[in-house]
Amino acid sequence: MEALLKNSKILLIYYLLLLIILVSWTSVSSSPNMLFRIAYIAALFFPLYLNITLLPMVVICFYALCSYRFVYSYLPSELYIYALFILLAIILNTREQITINIDKYTLFFILLLLTFTIDFWYSGRIENITYSIFICLLFSWCISSDETENIQYFSLPFLVITLVLSITFILFGHNFMNSSNASDGLVRMGWTDPNYFSCVVGMGTLLTVMQLLRKKESFIYTLFLLVTFILSMITIVLSASRGAILAISLSSVIFIFISKIKLSHKLIVIAFLCGIIVFMYTNQYFDLLIDRIKNDDGTGSGRTEIWLTKIDAFTSEKNPLKLLFGFGYQGGYNLGYRWPQGFHNDFLAFLVNYGIAGLSLFITALIIPVKRATSGARPTIIALVLYLVLCSMTLEPFSAGRLTYFGFYFYILVVVKYYESPVNQETNELK
Repeated sequence: MEALLKNSKILLIYYLLLLIILVSWTSVSSSPNMLFRIAYIAALFFPLYLNITLLPMVVICFYALCSYRFVYSYLPSELYIYALFILLAIILNTREQITINIDKYTLFFILLLLTFTIDFWYSGRIENITYSIFICLLFSWCISSDETENIQYFSLPFLVITLVLSITFILFGHNFMNSSNASDGLVRMGWTDPNYFSCVVGMGTLLTVMQLLRKKESFIYTLFLLVTFILSMITIVLSASRGAILAISLSSVIFIFISKIKLSHKLIVIAFLCGIIVFMYTNQYFDLLIDRIKNDDGTGSGRTEIWLTKIDAFTSEKNPLKLLFGFGYQGGYNLGYRWPQGFHNDFLAFLVNYGIAGLSLFITALIIPVKRATSGARPTIIALVLYLVLCSMTLEPFSAGRLTYFGFYFYILVVVKYYESPVNQETNELK
């Protein structure tokens, strides 16, 4: 990571300043002046036309902070705008020779075509899932021939996202109290869906565990990882997202036990994790989470009832084409109810929205990284994919086209590519 900081020092400082400007806007009632917004967007994207390998990192980081903070932003939220800017950057790029291996991305071209066709056929519109897939395919044109550079670029945004969102939550969360149906006067903090928010924060949390275990870094960078981990754990526990806590816990445990890291390193990290948990428990950080678990009615806050209703409505369909290709995003959202109702399960969402074909492609996409992973990469890839699978069991991040989750999946593919290099196949050090 130090090499990245030295080689791209000016650009990193430049984007750090843009990041400070972004987070300094804390108004919940108005957007920044339009001229300032246009200037900010130009400042964000212009350097990317000259250094296209930074494009995925910058877009993932700034879009996530735009989407999951509580304020109006300098940046747009519409994905088609980002797709146009990225496409333009690739077209105008003249400094680097960019190539793409089409064979490795055939599945994603098929999924792109499927989602576009079905949604446009049923509702006459392009949904966010299509834009997110398209953006990830554009990211593939920005991959550098230097695998080490790729993995450094792609891990950094998730750590920054986690740190910034955690600090934001801790400082401003008390201004956004929502009823949680909890007893003893407990309330749930959050300005957006706490489950999606916590799972985004959890991406960086999982990466901090991996990096603390795998590679010795400088004191400053290690301190950055420790602070990010501690603040993110406090944020996730206070948000009381059971799904996010389960995803982080299981993924981290699996990684720790199946990785080829020295036992002494594992014991140190386990002791550190236990210390953090004990500290938070004794200081009542877990009170809301415990209360939510104790007061659950056995349906996972109504999730199992939704699943049964959606499955019953889907299997009652007599048209074989709808069973094979689904009802589209809008049709699936309304299926089984007289009002729009989400699925709280991405596997079910893909089945209903895009049929057996869509579900098969989604499952295949999750299997591909594990199948392609070399022996040195397999513990890392299994843990990262498991995290997304567990998030998808209670949420629908991919079928809803949430770009940050697609970006994390693309990061997994970058890790796989890094380990496919003969130089890196036997290493256990994730940069």
